[in-house]
Amino acid sequence: TTCLPTSLSEVCRDVPRLVEAALLPFLPIKRILAFTMAPAASCYAILSFVTFYFAVTLLAMCPIEANLRFIAAAWYMAFAAIVAYTRYRVRHHRQILHGDVLTDACIAVLFYPLALVQHEKELRAPDDVSFYSEKESEEKEA
Repeated sequence: TTCLPTSLSEVCRDVPRLVEAALLPFLPIKRILAFTMAPAASCYAILSFVTFYFAVTLLAMCPIEANLRFIAAAWYMAFAAIVAYTRYRVRHHRQILHGDVLTDACIAVLFYPLALVQHEKELRAPDDVSFYSEKESEEKEA
């Protein structure tokens, strides 16, 4: 896709975005949902802030009580559901046909900073009209 880095300099340009997405994930979530005109984008950003930092806090308290890690995992899964929703909104907004809920959830759980950076880059990328028109003309010829 157009949002993949093709050189080392492009990867280095993504580092600040990755750090922001890893440490302050509610900021890119708010921007993505606002851009895709999702209803209640601010509420999702606040909810992601609460769930993410509550999970981190509980995980930090694991030396006090070992079972807190399971509760932290549950809160993290709630955060990942919000990230998966942003992924769904991007696919819907850009009219991307491939992809499903299970893939969105797995990517949100395992790679949420990378997913958030990819969402923003995908939304900033221009629509590749020539690609789609060439594909449609090939389909009509067949």
